[in-house]
Formats: sequence, C-alpha cells, structure tokens
Amino acid sequence: MSGQWSIVEHRGLDGLCALESDWRRLTAALPDPAAHHLFEVQRAWAACLRADADLRYLALNDGEQVRAICPVQAGRQRVLGVPTGVWTLTLGRPDFLQDVLCPPGEAERVLLPLAASHLQRAGSARALVMGRVLARSAAWRCLASVGRLRRSATLTEPCDEFDCRESFETLRGRLSRNFRGNLRKARNKLAALAGVEFANVAAPVSREAAFETFLALEESGWKGGHGTRTALRFSDRLVAFYRAIAALPACEFNCVSAEGRCIASQLCLRTGGEYMVVKIAYDQQYERMAPGQLLMEWVLERCCRDPGVERLSLVTGSSWHADWRPVPTPAYWACVGLGPGGPLVSGLHRLRFRAGPALHRLLALGRRSGPPSRRSADA
Repeated sequence: MSGQWSIVEHRGLDGLCALESDWRRLTAALPDPAAHHLFEVQRAWAACLRADADLRYLALNDGEQVRAICPVQAGRQRVLGVPTGVWTLTLGRPDFLQDVLCPPGEAERVLLPLAASHLQRAGSARALVMGRVLARSAAWRCLASVGRLRRSATLTEPCDEFDCRESFETLRGRLSRNFRGNLRKARNKLAALAGVEFANVAAPVSREAAFETFLALEESGWKGGHGTRTALRFSDRLVAFYRAIAALPACEFNCVSAEGRCIASQLCLRTGGEYMVVKIAYDQQYERMAPGQLLMEWVLERCCRDPGVERLSLVTGSSWHADWRPVPTPAYWACVGLGPGGPLVSGLHRLRFRAGPALHRLLALGRRSGPPSRRSADA
C-alpha cells in the first residue's frame, strides 16, 4: 500500500470544511487529543484569517482513505536578519500548541517527507516550521522520518501541566511554605470583601456574557490602552476567533466575583481528559487579593475532584507558574528545510535558535561596555 501514498491539497476554509468528516475520524483515533486538534478550533482559526492567509490542508491518502492531515499557512520569519518565506503549522498563537493530525501507524513515516516535497513545489518558501510541538505529539514522531540534514529541533518554552489523577492535597503539599502562606493571606483579604463567589460557567447563554466580561477585564489592566495594547479588544480578528472559541461546547469560563463585579476570569477548553487554561485576566484594582492565583487554586482543586479530568494544562511555561510546581512538559521548535537548499536552511534555523541568543547577549554586552574613550585610550 505504501506505493499508493499521495498528498491531496485543500485550500482555505472551504478546503478545511471539505475534510471535516476525515478530520473528526482522525481526531477520534488520536491517543491523546487536545484542544488544538479540534476541528471547531481549526475552523475558527481559518474563518478568522479567511481573507488574507494562504491556508492549505495537506491530506495524506493511502489510495483508500485519508490517513493524516498536515495543516499549514504561509508566513515569513527572519533568519539571521533576513526575511524568509516559510510554511508554518496553523494556530500560531501563544495560547495554543501546534500539531499535525496523524494517528499512530505507518502514516507517521510518510506524512512529512511527502508534505515537504509538495510544499517545495507549491512556492518559494524555504522551510516548514513547527513551533511549540510537544514531545508526545504526532508532529514530533513524524519528524523522525525526515533526513537529519533537512531537520532541526530546539527545545523551546515548555507546556506546564498538572497530573490531576493525583489528589489536590498531594499537589498542594508540594507548594512551598511561603507560597501557601501567601495564598492564605490573599484568601483572608478576599474573604473580607462582600459577595465573594467562585463559579464555573458552561451554559451557552452564560458563556456569551462571560466572554464579554473577560474582554472588558483584560482591557482594563496592563494589556489595555494605557499599557501594552495587547488585549483582544485591539484586534477585531482575534476577538472574532476567541468569540468562536467561547461558543464551543468544549469551552468553559471560571470566574471569581466580589463586590458585585468579576475580578478574575479564565477561558478554558475541555477536550477528553485534558482541561486547558487558554487565557486569563484579572482586575488590577484587586491585585493585593491575588484573585488570579486564588482562582487558579480553585480550578486546580476542581479538576482534581473531577474523575473525567486527567491533566490540567497551562499551555505555556510562564514564570508565574513556578510557584505552583507544575510538571514542565518539553516542547520543541522544529524546522524541515525545503528544496535543494533545505539542509542549509535547516542549519541556519538551528543557528538562529541556538547560537543566536548567545550572539545577541554578546553584542548587547559590547554595546553596554562600548569602545574605550579617546581619553582613556591615550592615558
């Protein structure tokens, strides 16, 4: 059957929708499906980028049916200062991981080599880039089938997780005495306020209101107009994308309210045994009560008490996670070089992520110290 392998390309949102039944069948066959594998999440992303993005869904066919799908979009990255055309896996957001859709089996050996050959013929892009793929992902397993000279992989920000099959008491017992004390003090401060309430919001109508509250809460803080202006409100596309996410049956909001207002909120997705915290926001006016941390404690306990939740994922490896002592799951930035220059491109990407940071620090040190002044040189 291996002689019948072929790639069939489907473009844009319509192409993705044409693959819906195959996508759902392949997702169901994955040993560990997560939010970024969901057809609804990919459809929301494609709808968000519909007008401007070159989205392609490479379906691997064995002559009888689709056995795997590699979802990519056109992009550009700077490699040693030079803008370079690349293909990237879809969902290039810090709130989501990336992957190909490929259940275990022979397709893992075939998918990336055939996808790379197809993309080489599709345009002038120099590489297929996979950002933040987990060590347990299908993309990572498939990467082994690419020749060593054409591939590179570098550890990047991990994905912090909790094993919720352990008891909450066990996980809490691993926290430092100082952090437990800080939580206790914050809890007492919060309890002194009127109308304190923790809530899980899962009903469709309630989720709509919770999403609007989340948008306002996020914009009111350091991501707002007087800060970094990175709140969702500043991008119509991202508001549309996350609004579609919030409408999914898999979506839930966790909130803490006090004095008649929401002071912290989490947008979460539940997929199989995984509970994923996608985005968080809190009211900085209540910062001394640490509402985000207390909400995190409440959600962790809730997940540990729920027999259907095996893992709580924080998606990123943000520094504030450290106090909670999560398990950092390795994630990789990976590259597959395309065309005759593929080995060179892969090597340059490797250099960018390994030697680049060291070179940047060295140059920064040189700029700080500067050349000797004429006076000191003459002395």
